[in-house]
Amino acid sequence: MIIEKLVVAITFHYDEARFGYLKNVCLQIPFLAFDYKIFIVTNVEQAIFQNKIREQLEGLANYEIIAYPTMGHPYFLTWGHFSIFKQYFLSERSYSHFMYLEDDIKLTSKNINYWLRGRYELLDTGFYPSFVRYEVNSAVKISVATDITKPLKLQKLSKLYITSEYVFLNSPQPYQGMYLMDRIMMSEFLSSAAQSPDFGSWGIREKATQGISFVNVPKLFNSRNLIGYNLTKKAIDSGALIEHLPGNYANNSNSSFGKVPLENLIEF
Repeated sequence: MIIEKLVVAITFHYDEARFGYLKNVCLQIPFLAFDYKIFIVTNVEQAIFQNKIREQLEGLANYEIIAYPTMGHPYFLTWGHFSIFKQYFLSERSYSHFMYLEDDIKLTSKNINYWLRGRYELLDTGFYPSFVRYEVNSAVKISVATDITKPLKLQKLSKLYITSEYVFLNSPQPYQGMYLMDRIMMSEFLSSAAQSPDFGSWGIREKATQGISFVNVPKLFNSRNLIGYNLTKKAIDSGALIEHLPGNYANNSNSSFGKVPLENLIEF
């Protein structure tokens, strides 16, 4: 499965040391949809800096650099994509999906296939599929969960069964660093309190990624985004795993994030 027509917004706080991440992320976008438009929302207006960004994306089509100099605090840059999505939702009805990304999160066609399948399976439940960010610990060469800091007890998690072998799980730490919405979800988002930076308890940057995760959450669940899990394989659906390219949590011994191996994330 593949998305019909996708609008992507990527926040990029200008830093030439991060060009490699941005390039890696952007060059995957053409594989995610039949048609797409990319907006790189950055804090620099000067042509010299924007041209350096363009040099990194040579050969990439259908993208635009949008300057969004923030007032007050640079963290508000993460909200610069909001007006773009609202405009495209209202005036460009052919676009079927909207994806917001930080500049260092790599998605593949396998991730999109997982999300589209899960969206269909969960369509009448009020929930939608979630991703799990992971990093590679360079010292021991294992993949670890970026944002979930403790192993999760399967029996204690709120969940929805799709089959006897496949279930969607509700993580107590549902942050995924991005969101993907179809038009139904975006319509709900634009009419909800979640469109405001004042909504929710996360930090201002993190709030920009929450979408409708905390809007009209059903009882017994703490968010609406759920992780696909294969009970037979005792493994998170591989399509749910998205790579956080820098690996800065996994390789920082002083951080509590990026420490739980993916193979040990769900405990029976």
